[in-house]
Amino acid sequence: MKSGAGECSAAMNLLTAEAKAGDATFQHALGLAYDSGYCLPRDAGKALEWYRKAGEQGHLDAQHRLGVAYHAGAGVAKDNRLALEWFRKSAEQGGADAQFSLGVMHANGYGTSKDDHLAVAWYEKAAKRNHADAQYNLGVMHASGRGVDKDDRLAVAWYEKAAEQGNALAQTRLGAHYETGAGVANDGSKAAVWYERAARSGNGWAQRNLASLLRDGIGVERDPIRAHAWLNLAATAETPHPLAVTERDQLASKLTQAQSEDAQRLAREWKRGSAMGAPRVAAAISSPATLELR
Repeated sequence: MKSGAGECSAAMNLLTAEAKAGDATFQHALGLAYDSGYCLPRDAGKALEWYRKAGEQGHLDAQHRLGVAYHAGAGVAKDNRLALEWFRKSAEQGGADAQFSLGVMHANGYGTSKDDHLAVAWYEKAAKRNHADAQYNLGVMHASGRGVDKDDRLAVAWYEKAAEQGNALAQTRLGAHYETGAGVANDGSKAAVWYERAARSGNGWAQRNLASLLRDGIGVERDPIRAHAWLNLAATAETPHPLAVTERDQLASKLTQAQSEDAQRLAREWKRGSAMGAPRVAAAISSPATLELR
């Protein structure tokens, strides 16, 4: 959002006056302004100062921001024990972001001993408040048996909740469960749908997995040109799939020059924001091999 200098000045004058008067909501908002650089120069130290004022008055979002700052060392020396304290203050008030963050802290042993059972407990609290990242992490815990008994059906249920909210990692994992039949009926066409949703958000693992279905005709009509295009994107994604380059080059050796050019054009168009088109569902669904996900 862009605002004129006059609008920014007036807004910040009001915000600062209310914050200095002790209003926790305005203190938190002023911290956000310094944190984001909206209408003010970015200043992590000043952001922390205003978050602290609001947090000490019990503002749960400011408390969570303080926890994030201490965990990241933003505007203050990194201190996971203090991060844990501020996360807990916010989480105990029902802050879903902080509940999720506490789960992460306990799962990884940040500022405390590692405890998967506590991690699951906090993830569950946040997940029940519809926190997509917590739902995804809870799915991971059920799929791997960390802090709970291994249960692929529960993993799928939580992945689906997160995936419906647009979480690309959950969409990718859900696609893998449908492809392998782990905790859900094997369904290559549904696997393709979920992989494609994640692939279109730029997830390199989903792009490679979707390419595998298109290349082999699993759940979709065989389409080596689109398969090559997705492999090309997977090879250059922010988090590229380690097999994408090899599989792309292997597939390229089987394409004509015209087909390779079409595949490269599709990849370029996708990068420019053009739709590549949904894969057409095939009538027969083959049983796929298990895919390794990070």
